[in-house]
Amino acid sequence: MKMNWYKTLLAGFLSVILASTLLSAESKWRTEPAAKSALQEIDTAFGKGFRLHASRKGSLRAVKKLDAGKYAGKKVVLDAQFKFICHKNSQAAMRLEYKTAAGKIEQIVLQRAGHSGTGTLPWVRYAKQVTLPEKISDLKLVAELSSAVNGEIIFTTFRLIPESEAKTEIVKVPENWKGTFASHHFSGGLHAYSRNGKLIFRFDVLDESRFSATDAEKETGFVPFLPDEVREVAPGRKIRRKEVLKSLSVRSTPGQNQELFIAIGALRPLKNVTVKVSELKSSDGKTLPPSIFDPRQAELMNIIWGRDYYRTIPKVQIPVTPTAIDPDCPKLYNLISELPEDAAPGIYKGTVTITADGKDFQLPLTFEVLPFKLVKGVPYMFCYYHEAVPESFKWMKKYGANSVYLGDARAKVTLKNGKIVLDMKDCDALMECYRKSGMSEVVIFNPFHDRLASIVLELLNIHKRFPKLPVYGTAHYTIPRGQYPAEAEKLYKDIIREVAAYTTKNNYPDYLLHLMDEPAFPVDRTPEEVNRWTYRGWYAKMEYGLAKAAVPGIRTFCTAYTLPVIDNLRPELDVGCIKSSRVSRNEAVNFRKTVKSWGQPFWGIDWPVWWDDYEKTRLACGFLPADRKMEGFIIWTFYRPDTFDPDFELGDFRYGYQRTMYCYKDKEGNYCPSVVFEGVRAGANDWRYVETLRNIISKLPKKSRISETAALDNVLKSEKMPLNKKRNYVIDRIMKLLQK
Repeated sequence: MKMNWYKTLLAGFLSVILASTLLSAESKWRTEPAAKSALQEIDTAFGKGFRLHASRKGSLRAVKKLDAGKYAGKKVVLDAQFKFICHKNSQAAMRLEYKTAAGKIEQIVLQRAGHSGTGTLPWVRYAKQVTLPEKISDLKLVAELSSAVNGEIIFTTFRLIPESEAKTEIVKVPENWKGTFASHHFSGGLHAYSRNGKLIFRFDVLDESRFSATDAEKETGFVPFLPDEVREVAPGRKIRRKEVLKSLSVRSTPGQNQELFIAIGALRPLKNVTVKVSELKSSDGKTLPPSIFDPRQAELMNIIWGRDYYRTIPKVQIPVTPTAIDPDCPKLYNLISELPEDAAPGIYKGTVTITADGKDFQLPLTFEVLPFKLVKGVPYMFCYYHEAVPESFKWMKKYGANSVYLGDARAKVTLKNGKIVLDMKDCDALMECYRKSGMSEVVIFNPFHDRLASIVLELLNIHKRFPKLPVYGTAHYTIPRGQYPAEAEKLYKDIIREVAAYTTKNNYPDYLLHLMDEPAFPVDRTPEEVNRWTYRGWYAKMEYGLAKAAVPGIRTFCTAYTLPVIDNLRPELDVGCIKSSRVSRNEAVNFRKTVKSWGQPFWGIDWPVWWDDYEKTRLACGFLPADRKMEGFIIWTFYRPDTFDPDFELGDFRYGYQRTMYCYKDKEGNYCPSVVFEGVRAGANDWRYVETLRNIISKLPKKSRISETAALDNVLKSEKMPLNKKRNYVIDRIMKLLQK
């Protein structure tokens, strides 16, 4: 006991000494006493270091002050080796911070890490090259940690060193090296690979294709370029010679919206950078006005990458405004075009003018208006859970949707003198938004947000007999299988009849009735064993059965993702859906074959807003479901746009977790689409191009039909062919076949 007491006292003494000398812990973010969070000097397997520990909604900031005069105006390397452990929603960040001559606080983030569940980021090492301004003060290293339950970050190294003292080896990466149990990070041209905390190698990413600006490029002050992945246009990204753009080209059909990305890499600090498009002219005198373009610049945001780790990426696209671009942070632009329906086919030429520091640079632009229009395509929709906002429906339609999934249509029902009284005004408003937006495909309609069975119990005042379970923020009552009261069943069916009669009388569009979200089986549970998912299995079976008994002709939908669940809900369920990109091609083929044998269409669903990845989103929302021949597609979820404040978003790592947005609003309330939203629209267009080609192929003679179908299938299932190359193949085949 004495020894344990002594060790505790010694550890506490060392903590105090460390906090008062090497690092100073601040309590600004702390919500509990200091004893709940700890800063401690420790010995690790890789040498001496320090540990930050936060628990129970605790937060901790550790600061090491540096001599600003020693580093001002110099090239330095920010270097850290650490291990991150978290249990239940922990976040950590490390950065360099200083004050400029103008008094502005600047932050250079080395790495952010976070986890919404439980996990460990093993020993990793990150490095970042930085050039500091000549005049700075209050230079410090900052390490931060916060946790809802329990989290810690352990450092063996967190330092700032002059670049001249950093050892950098130039090493060619083995082509077959997968990086198993290793970390990989690049920033500022420096890559660091490590395995279990041991540095394997560092190398200059520009070694194999080193970019050296020409005299003309130096005179211009910047280089237009575009990497294979647009998310790479972020702080620290260096230019590769093969990425430099000499011209731009677009192919689009009349009435189509089309993205056109371009990045600007500064060779020196630039001011007042803008981008605009000229009038486009064809050889026979036809023109396209600059007004068909909506030039936007992508603002940075901190997001959770892969649902685990923080990363800064270009995300929110605001209208182009004069902007400063720093050599260490390129800027992504998107020249969004919208061709009028009557645009004349032909090849048009013009220029994209990039203005910086008062000087213009022109990049040739070729715009091909294709001589055909795209087919409407399959039902393609976003989930929508909010009140009727016409602007939101307008943007969903603009970005590829031809229908909508109304996950909470906000219908209300009461009993007055024993008679059912429906309040459908919110449903009416949502359907009016649908109509006015120009959408026309079948709607998924969930009038009571999964709660009708529970609402019925409340209307009959018998709900207190049953355990209450919160699901999605609302109260549900769990009932043993087969024990839903007979009087409740009767009222349930009567309400379904009233809803069906109302929607018919008021000319609602064709819809699929959705009664239960994500049910699961097995269902044989007692009330004590029931959880929020398993009870929903038999509830769904009961509710869809009651609905079909009430209105036999009503068509139904459920977010039933697997064949066993769909099979359990048959024959009352008409449409289920598969988690599109989460299954293999063979699994999707089997799923399609099975549901088609049951007389159901083959629908898919996916969650691209989680990914913040334009290319992955475009594939998952376009060529992938097109290859698998899906007949409907749902995209989760168009949430109510939040106001985007770039200064706020980049200023505090704890509030960077705002990835579930396709659209944001600026301070004036204007909608600003995200880069991943462009991936959804590009995917929708890819799919419509494929369906247009398939429509043409279906009318060919049998021999040609077979060969063209086989060739298209090979292109669609190819994992190596770039997405733009796939699109161009489809366009070229359409053009060729139309000429025959």
